[in-house]
Amino acid sequence: ISAEDDIELRRLHITNRAAHARTIEITTYAEVVLAPAISDELHPAFSNLFVQTEIVRPKQALLCTRRPRSQDEVMPWMFHLVAVHDAAVDGISYETDRGRFLGRGSVLDPIVAIRCRVTLAPEQSAIIDMVTGVSMQRETCAQLIDKYRDRHLADRVFDLAWTHSEVVRRQINATPADARLFERLAAPVVYSSSFLRAEPAVLLQ
Repeated sequence: ISAEDDIELRRLHITNRAAHARTIEITTYAEVVLAPAISDELHPAFSNLFVQTEIVRPKQALLCTRRPRSQDEVMPWMFHLVAVHDAAVDGISYETDRGRFLGRGSVLDPIVAIRCRVTLAPEQSAIIDMVTGVSMQRETCAQLIDKYRDRHLADRVFDLAWTHSEVVRRQINATPADARLFERLAAPVVYSSSFLRAEPAVLLQ
């Protein structure tokens, strides 16, 4: 998670250890909501009707936003990007319809999915950066796409994230073991988990 921008960057390192060339496909996938979680849980089909998607092929990215329901409503923008470093991209494709991607769901079920194909020679390595971010303006998303397609600026995210996490950990006087425990506890606190829910009879009491 970037300490500077509202983005998440995931990095994949691939090395071909075979004695001959290998072609590999990498596919990303995320379902788009761009709304409060409660809105999506109560009326997912209705909520999905307002999501609009756009393919930005020259930059290997997808853009999403929501149509406002009123004139004074300001909706966020989201982008999803795949950047391949140290290898040539043989092919790339995009999908924004979950029905076509998974073969189920409404055709108006929005997703972001990017598939890229790279061929690696023996002992060749490649780095694939997968970036997802949000902003309140389309122009800012476009700037972030340009920024995080740059390998050196993407490297900086990892350096700053590590430094920031270490500073915060020391400020709250937590050990590395504490930090790992907090990370495990955070997800069920922020997002309800059915695995931790009591039995129906207990809830009725």
